[in-house]
Amino acid sequence: MLTTTQAKFYIYVLARPNGKAFYVGKGKGRRTFKHEEEARQGCPCHKCNIIRKVWRGGGQVLRYIVFTTDNEIEAYAYEVETIALYGLANLSNGCQ
Repeated sequence: MLTTTQAKFYIYVLARPNGKAFYVGKGKGRRTFKHEEEARQGCPCHKCNIIRKVWRGGGQVLRYIVFTTDNEIEAYAYEVETIALYGLANLSNGCQ
């Protein structure tokens, strides 16, 4: 379950119902939900195709906040580290 935090920025992971991550991002506010809005609007990118495939299978996209901070530079650095951890080839990043 996604909870709000007092920190200004966060790093999040979007995952399939089986827990397999497909996107890592930096956000604030309700950023984690914007990707599903893009998918509903028909965005043709790989990330949105994954989201629609999850929906067609009756599932929900999982959202995990993995890091919070008030420092945007620190947030960007953690995002880069998290993408490297999963491996860019295993993610749909590159589609905003």
